Amino acid sequence: MVYAVKTRAPALGGTKWCGECSCDVGNFAIWGLLYSACDCVFAAVRRKEDIWNSIIAGGLSAGVLAMRGGFKVFARNFVQGAFLLALIEGFNIWLSSVTTKRYNQQMMELYGFDGLVCCAGLRNSCHLARCPANEAER
Repeated sequence: MVYAVKTRAPALGGTKWCGECSCDVGNFAIWGLLYSACDCVFAAVRRKEDIWNSIIAGGLSAGVLAMRGGFKVFARNFVQGAFLLALIEGFNIWLSSVTTKRYNQQMMELYGFDGLVCCAGLRNSCHLARCPANEAER
């Protein structure tokens, strides 16, 4: 049965001759379609929008593209796709935290507010007129 699926299943994607080599032009489009569809289905089924949807969708779409090679190839590509999407999501979380910290620091410096000193309760160190640390002294 697996042999029949391998021989009769159409190869997804396409190739185009671009001079020196044969480049795959359709595989990324097919992968993007599968990834988006899986991500939306997982978000609808789980009723959650989190990183696990995209990680599983990346693995499943990579595995489906390689399904003609058998279960071992499917499993290997699933793990590779999920790992790649986990790296991307982890980088996205790290970048968001770094940029948010820098933005918060810039805004605190711009408005003359040192939140750590003020929230620590050190008196007369806050530049705000109505700081709880300054009013407690009055």
